[in-house]
Amino acid sequence: MPTAQFTDVEVEGMPTTEKIDYLCSKGIMITDEINQIKQQHTIDNIHDYIMYNIELKAELHTLSRHYNISLATNGRHDFIQRALGILDIWTWDSLYTPDHGPAKPDTWMFDQCMIDTGNTPETTIIFEDSPMGIACAKETGATVIEVTDAADTLNKIKELNSQLIRVH
Repeated sequence: MPTAQFTDVEVEGMPTTEKIDYLCSKGIMITDEINQIKQQHTIDNIHDYIMYNIELKAELHTLSRHYNISLATNGRHDFIQRALGILDIWTWDSLYTPDHGPAKPDTWMFDQCMIDTGNTPETTIIFEDSPMGIACAKETGATVIEVTDAADTLNKIKELNSQLIRVH
């Protein structure tokens, strides 16, 4: 039996349903039952993936005094709500997931965040971690800050906050 060929870059950042469809098209059969088991495993072990970080909360609070902050993610809305509950971060001016409209790589979520906050691409900074999300964010014309993981994201938010403090 031939092995399906795909790279992580091809599926990185895709919403789960699109990723499953894509993998099935490559010959990897993922049934609804397997998807349900995966989703349940993620929910059951969410505290292994998402951990409260007081420093992140504080840095986002500081950032929110200078910027409108929105969240545009390919995660499912219920998972994101649970994650935000663990993080205790509720500073968002708007939040969009594929449950609200087209997922990335469509720019719709980013565009909606800009509309909600009254910003333009010239006044918008987007933090992104996946190659697909980075490409999508760049399509909006906004400034894109590429991050690799949670620690890198926190460091780059701190960097932005320190620049804001020096300016004011």
